[in-house]
Amino acid sequence: MNPFAAGFSIFVSIISALTVIGLPVEVYQHGNGLIWRIAGGLFGTIFMSLSFVPLFHKLKVYSVYRLLPKVSILRIFFWLHTNPFDF
Repeated sequence: MNPFAAGFSIFVSIISALTVIGLPVEVYQHGNGLIWRIAGGLFGTIFMSLSFVPLFHKLKVYSVYRLLPKVSILRIFFWLHTNPFDF
């Protein structure tokens, strides 16, 4: 699959039209706290893409449900702890 199409599909699934339309109302009613949630979500997305996506690619699995029978959670934790940015 084309990487651009896959990335665009993920982007569209995360940010829907209702989110874009409702953002000004949320900021008006609840203040700038929503901006911090967006920043945290961006940080979490970057962290997950640098930590778990290479692990999934290395093990040749496409779902966490296929990963769990192959590797224990403790082993994943130790792999992430020892080399978090090993590609």
